[in-house]
Amino acid sequence: MPPVLLIFIGVAVFVVLVVVLAMWGAKQRREGIRAALGVVGLTMIDKSEIDEKSRVWSRIATPFGKHMWNDGPKGIQWFAEGSVNGLPVVVIEHRYATGAGKNRRLHYHSAATAVGVKGLPRIYVREKHLGDKLMGLFGAESISIGDEAFEKHFRIFCEGDNAIPGAFLTPGLRAWLLAQPRHDLQLITGPEGLTTCLAKMLGKPEQVAALARKPAEALAALAATPPSGGAIDGKADEQDEDRFGAAVTRNVR
Repeated sequence: MPPVLLIFIGVAVFVVLVVVLAMWGAKQRREGIRAALGVVGLTMIDKSEIDEKSRVWSRIATPFGKHMWNDGPKGIQWFAEGSVNGLPVVVIEHRYATGAGKNRRLHYHSAATAVGVKGLPRIYVREKHLGDKLMGLFGAESISIGDEAFEKHFRIFCEGDNAIPGAFLTPGLRAWLLAQPRHDLQLITGPEGLTTCLAKMLGKPEQVAALARKPAEALAALAATPPSGGAIDGKADEQDEDRFGAAVTRNVR
């Protein structure tokens, strides 16, 4: 047999082996995630039609404006639904691609949403990037709630004129976000959900199970202290405080 043909066969066998191992690893990962989510009270669905994905997409709070995830419900790789300690929760793994060829890049988001949490403003809180810090040097404006320690690590975005980030981001909730490893946990709220999100694919089942518990932790942190602060000037009226407090208390019980 010619050496060139042997090399060709060897490369082909290697490629097939790599593909088979990758598929096996992906299957093992999903089965592990399915089992871990089942322990916390969620049922995982990894094969669904676009109508079912659209239904799930409509229940979760996702970033808005220029921060939106491309592909919408089509990007859902799998989802899980159920209750975590009595709180209705949806967990998804979302993926979309940007660019083409050598510039093609995959973007992953692992998100857990407490659904049916009404009365919350449309707010998106994420970790600060290097670009944010560079923009700050050039005088780019960003929302401030008067907490330098928090704003050192996180950037706040609002949708609409009625959002009051200072009233919603209570001291307890800010402390909880700061306590998260690497300050990389994102928080998205409104109109009827509270989402905690990591901008990556989680490889270990226990990591996904831990993420599924995050919405309840966030709501508990929010309810632990009365709303304080307000809009950009740090003021909030009693009606805002009552609205946020009632929404959180109703859904944490």
